[in-house]
Amino acid sequence: QSTWGKLREMLLLFVLVGQVSASPLVCACLLSYNRLDLLRRTITAFTRHMANDEPNIPFELVWIDNGSDDREQLHAIADEFNISKHHFFEKNTGIAFALNRMFFDMCEAPYVLSLEEDWEWTPPKHANGNEKFRNALELAVEVLKTDEKVLSVILREEHAHWFSKTKRSPKLFLPNGVEYRHHCLNLEAGHVWGVYTNGASVMDRKKLASVGRMFGVYTKNSLGEEIDPFSTETVVGFPQQYSEGNYAFRAGLQYCSAVIQLVPVCDSDIHIDAICNAVFIHIGAGRSHKSDSKKSLKAEQHDESWLSYGTPYYEHHHVSTHTSSTPTPPRTESKKRKRLQELSPEHSEL
Repeated sequence: QSTWGKLREMLLLFVLVGQVSASPLVCACLLSYNRLDLLRRTITAFTRHMANDEPNIPFELVWIDNGSDDREQLHAIADEFNISKHHFFEKNTGIAFALNRMFFDMCEAPYVLSLEEDWEWTPPKHANGNEKFRNALELAVEVLKTDEKVLSVILREEHAHWFSKTKRSPKLFLPNGVEYRHHCLNLEAGHVWGVYTNGASVMDRKKLASVGRMFGVYTKNSLGEEIDPFSTETVVGFPQQYSEGNYAFRAGLQYCSAVIQLVPVCDSDIHIDAICNAVFIHIGAGRSHKSDSKKSLKAEQHDESWLSYGTPYYEHHHVSTHTSSTPTPPRTESKKRKRLQELSPEHSEL
């Protein structure tokens, strides 16, 4: 690396330290398990973007590691990026426990950005230096401040099917003229996704708190029960494979997500806007964190009604399998869709 390159990196680090130490507006949440090479890429790209393009936004980095093997590298990364708020667990506590801990207990900023370990800030080629892409976080925060209906602003790529099945609003406008759209829960489509995601999105912490904590934890008490010691909302035995979907459903009953139109071509049926307008790409295939395998689930846990747990729909539509002596096979996608369609108002007495 040239002398100028080294000086530039030092200057960026100096700017970064200033951003991190100020009263934070955004809390960037990092969750890792062994894929520390991807984590480093994620942090490097994000902090470089903040120093280069959005130095006016003070932020904090919050990090939970779920039992990675290389303990030495964990401390090296924390020192390199000035991450003072971190917990390095000896065992994998699962996604729900870790996200709850960061969103509700560790973050101070009013807005959170969930990056897990493998969402890299990489604006697409069609961005071509677009000013809106460079200021995507600022615009996301502005939407959340302005629009009480919006819980999250989606900045991730992938999952076009999520947004083809949501209820999409007409064009909406910020006071500065920036366009965006709502994506709201569409029970008639038999689909829970579109309002909340563990992946790259900016969310309002107060609105998250109104939804409540995520169900599904792996910390055990003296009786061997799975508990969240930081919450009174613990559900013993909740299967983690339904944690994210359940939270998306609960969030969707109260709020919508938003996607900002960053370039004009990204607002048509051909270009699903959440894909075309993404500024983060998924650099890790699959997920490294602990989740229940279907083989290990008890009979009562093989049930998509867990998706509606914690809502009025659960008791109304839940078909109990607790007395079954044999495991219930996982539902096919078509059966799952039918079950969720039954939750729609036109099929419900609620």
